Amino acid sequence: MCKPNQRARAKLPTRNAWPKALREEWLRVIEPSDDLFGRAGRAARWRPSTRSVVETGFSKLLSTLSGDQVHDTDGVTELVTKPNLRRLAGHMMDANLAFNTQSSYLSAIWLGACAIAPEKDWGWISKAARALRNRARQYTPGSASIPTTTDILLDRAKHLFRQAWHEGAEVRIPAAIRARDSLMMGCLALRPLRRSNFAALRLGVHVLQENGQIRIAIPADQMKMGKRPYTVDWPDALAAEMGAYLKYIRPLLVRQKCAAAVGIPADDALWVSKSGTALSDVAIHKQISILTAAEIEQPITLHRFRTIAATSLADLCPEQVHLASQVLGHADDRSRDYYIRASGLIATRRSHECEDRLLRETSRTGRRRDAVREHDPDVQRR
Repeated sequence: MCKPNQRARAKLPTRNAWPKALREEWLRVIEPSDDLFGRAGRAARWRPSTRSVVETGFSKLLSTLSGDQVHDTDGVTELVTKPNLRRLAGHMMDANLAFNTQSSYLSAIWLGACAIAPEKDWGWISKAARALRNRARQYTPGSASIPTTTDILLDRAKHLFRQAWHEGAEVRIPAAIRARDSLMMGCLALRPLRRSNFAALRLGVHVLQENGQIRIAIPADQMKMGKRPYTVDWPDALAAEMGAYLKYIRPLLVRQKCAAAVGIPADDALWVSKSGTALSDVAIHKQISILTAAEIEQPITLHRFRTIAATSLADLCPEQVHLASQVLGHADDRSRDYYIRASGLIATRRSHECEDRLLRETSRTGRRRDAVREHDPDVQRR
């Protein structure tokens, strides 16, 4: 049932209800090649979640078109047109969808269109989606700023871990959970993985220990879009906490497994729940949101950690903003978006520093003139 004054969400057409031509085009790009050495479709290595997002975008577009506007022979070039997307945009505005939501639908359609017909120029869709994101930042108070910085998150995480350890995290479950959550917060601050990758970390598979050092290595086919692998050392700032977690806290949580526990067995999962099962991405999202709401006075989602990390880097070291792509695991250079987000803060800070410097120089010049007038009779007469 819907809550009062809440409109029921319209059911989108499934893929089977798409026009035949569009459906065949989409299936062609998402299916792998039968030939071992043949060329697979452009979207064959996409994550299931990415494919689902694109399918939702196409379904959203089709839901705004009437029956006489859609034919079985219509493919992406016949359906993804400016008049049709204008109709979709008007429909989303009438439904009072947030600008970010509207941008997400357009981005999904753009991604699918590029996969199906890469020879065409679909940049006008991406430009419209970017305009909607900018509009969202303009009309959402504080959206262009970040609630905290990477350094603050790391300091709070280390403090909370020490506190939990002193409370007996190696033997007491409540303290062990607090230590685990604080370690996750610190890891996300310095290694802001995507939600699915962070929850799927496994010892001996993604978390490797070699010569006393810990390294995170995720193959390309498990990363978003499957473009490049993610390899990074475990942060030195959390080396002691990670060692304590692996030696004492994680084994304690694994031992809590019982027959009645619901979930995936812990096995080699890095993050373990209080029931001895692998901690799901939903549970991690909930725990981190609760923890940050208590410590930062604002819940921070896992994806928000990525924005904070990149923006903090752009703020503190703007000349090294290109490193944000490595921190985030981006295959392409999208760091300039975070630089733009931080540039206003940087410009304001530099402006204030310049004003302070001019005031100090003016003050010193005034004092020198007064000293000259006091000791030079000629200046005093003038």
